[in-house]
Amino acid sequence: MVGEVSTIAGRVLQAGSADGKLTAARFNQPSGISVDKIGNLFVSDYYNHTIRKISPLGEVTTIAGKHLI
Repeated sequence: MVGEVSTIAGRVLQAGSADGKLTAARFNQPSGISVDKIGNLFVSDYYNHTIRKISPLGEVTTIAGKHLI
């Protein structure tokens, strides 16, 4: 649906850098997203200085950068 916003990983107002499944993962100022042809989401995690991947199954992993927190 156009204009619909959903949280698929992490938790609102709970910053961090943890990888994990769905709400176990933490982000710190996600600022941009992209998607590949198989449904992986790639998130620019601004304050962690990382690029994170969210798989179609909801698993969050850090694929580039360094956790500072």
